[in-house]
Amino acid sequence: MKPSWSKRLIINAQSETVATKPTFRQAFQHQRCLIPCNGWFEWRTEEGKKVKYLFEHTDKVPLYMAGILFQHEFTELVTLTTKPNLKCGQYHKRMPVLIAHEDKESWFQSSPQDLEPLLKHVNNEMIHIERSG
Repeated sequence: MKPSWSKRLIINAQSETVATKPTFRQAFQHQRCLIPCNGWFEWRTEEGKKVKYLFEHTDKVPLYMAGILFQHEFTELVTLTTKPNLKCGQYHKRMPVLIAHEDKESWFQSSPQDLEPLLKHVNNEMIHIERSG
């Protein structure tokens, strides 16, 4: 998403402030989405070189990243991030908010005030990390 006042593209919103920041508040209340994926990538500098890592579900099942939509001439989306679990925190200072399969309905139907428990990081055991290329 690229607001008119911003020079940069906005791809993430912090889950801790998404309900209160004017840029995201309306979308969080009314336009939540889930982004199904097999995983995501993060890069870490090792010995002066950037190394790519794949983060995926330990059981190789789809993950559901929490997001919010912005409807304009075309649809834009922003993914929500949270503080990382210990495992993911070794690679990046944030991680995507991942919604469990059994919580998908709650993600769409709950009021923003009731979503706080879903906006936390997942357990270390749920994520498998491997070097990728």
